[in-house]
Amino acid sequence: MAKGWKIVTVLPNPGGALPLQEWSLVAIPDKGQAIRAIKARHPHAAIRVDSEANAELLAKYDVRDGKVFVLVEGS
Repeated sequence: MAKGWKIVTVLPNPGGALPLQEWSLVAIPDKGQAIRAIKARHPHAAIRVDSEANAELLAKYDVRDGKVFVLVEGS
């Protein structure tokens, strides 16, 4: 059964305004590898693992093994 993580990423805003947040589903069972996948996309971001993502949630958004799916970008 697939397993992954819900991860929140806080990105610096180049315009100097409030930081931007991004919510992602990462279909990588190992927590450390999931964090590294997000860090590779956003090396200067603050990253927080929100919770574990179960197979049903990953299937709902069709997130396949080893992939990252961005749920919400912005504000």
